[in-house]
Amino acid sequence: MLAWINVPSIGPPPAGGDVGWFLFDNGKSGVYCPAFGMVIDSTGHPRITARGGQGSQKCDPAMTATSTRVVPTKRWVHVAAIYDNSEVRFYIDGLGETPHTVVPVKPYQPIHDLWIGGEEGPHAAPGGRMSGAQIWSRALSTAEVQQAKSFGVANTGGLVGSWGFEEGSGIAAHDSSPNGLNGTINGATWVKDCPN
Repeated sequence: MLAWINVPSIGPPPAGGDVGWFLFDNGKSGVYCPAFGMVIDSTGHPRITARGGQGSQKCDPAMTATSTRVVPTKRWVHVAAIYDNSEVRFYIDGLGETPHTVVPVKPYQPIHDLWIGGEEGPHAAPGGRMSGAQIWSRALSTAEVQQAKSFGVANTGGLVGSWGFEEGSGIAAHDSSPNGLNGTINGATWVKDCPN
């Protein structure tokens, strides 16, 4: 999962919790946990989660990793979290950090819509800007993450969805991947200072 983001500030949302901003989420608050997700936590660290789909709310088993670095605020930043079976690699502006060793968890087949830039529930963040969001079904290499930062990574297989948010008006979010997973924009405002 990767995207360009512009975080206005760091801190907990009004409803409480430890998530400052949901970047990708396909769970339903209070009903079931997301199969996978990426957030900026309330202290400004990127965090990725994958869940195996067991238990009443599909929360177990779970894999979670948190970056050691804090996302800068009030400017455009490229963030990526790459999950490769037993490790997670975080990148901020194309610069990686030491991989995090994790217990492998295969995400369950999602049963809920994917939310990009928010979540369905009371813990949605008060806002931020996003552009160039992508989800891949394979682990990208460091070179590919750096290419994605420059909007130049070739789809050599595994691109699940790519949403540039370049429409400029309306409520459609077009997916430029071969899968055509177009979305509906809910409560967002178009801006013109995006990096792409």
